Amino acid sequence: KTRTSARHVSPIQSIRVKRERSDDEEETRRVAQRTNEVEEDSDEAAAGAKAEMDELVLKGLLSNNEDALFETLEKIDTLLYDRDDEKSQKEAQSDFFHLGGHTLVAKVMNTHLKCLEIQRLGVYVLADACSDNACVKKFITRAGGMQAILAAMRRHKNDASLIRYAIIALYYLTSLEDNAVLFVTKTDGVSLVLDCMKTFSDNDGIVSEACDLLESLCKYEQLRNKLDKAKVGTSLMVAYDNNEDNEEIRMLTKGAITLLFE
Repeated sequence: KTRTSARHVSPIQSIRVKRERSDDEEETRRVAQRTNEVEEDSDEAAAGAKAEMDELVLKGLLSNNEDALFETLEKIDTLLYDRDDEKSQKEAQSDFFHLGGHTLVAKVMNTHLKCLEIQRLGVYVLADACSDNACVKKFITRAGGMQAILAAMRRHKNDASLIRYAIIALYYLTSLEDNAVLFVTKTDGVSLVLDCMKTFSDNDGIVSEACDLLESLCKYEQLRNKLDKAKVGTSLMVAYDNNEDNEEIRMLTKGAITLLFE
């Protein structure tokens, strides 16, 4: 669900593969030595990333200067997202959360609502911070993260990149049932998403993410009546009819409609 990344095999994995395939004892010894060196470098890199996250969250996010905040959010997003392996990404998410980064990002977004660049990066950061962590999803919502995302969507409704990743962030957040109930019953989130589907009807990425979110919401039986009243079914059928050549969108819309009218 996150931005496409040029993931690659880590140096450690590459060296280990070479070591396993080598029948030469001397080569094996040299490879083992290089492996140890790479593992030490990896540990140092992890420690450096943690220290950088500490500095960015505890100092960078407290600035009132929009240029400085932009640079800080950009660096945090890189630490959260552009990691070589799942373990280091989870560690970055944990560091960010325990430093209160989710609360500070929501506050920055609320304070600088007019600044598109800050809103866009704030959405990226919140999406990357909560993608695989149920606990973080809960606390991001409690800290006002969901409301900050919705406010960004209202204010910058014509920015395709912000809208797409705002919907991705909402998909992650509402994968928790309590968050989904809050989103549908206590916010205008559903109508915002439907408006975005209409505005960006020719943007496959946004329509696909929106249909994915709506299908996820339709899985909660107690929400289907409200979703139906919000005309979700109508929007899904329009998306289905308008995307004859997009199998993914048609599959998502068909699945959501089936759930909605079960």
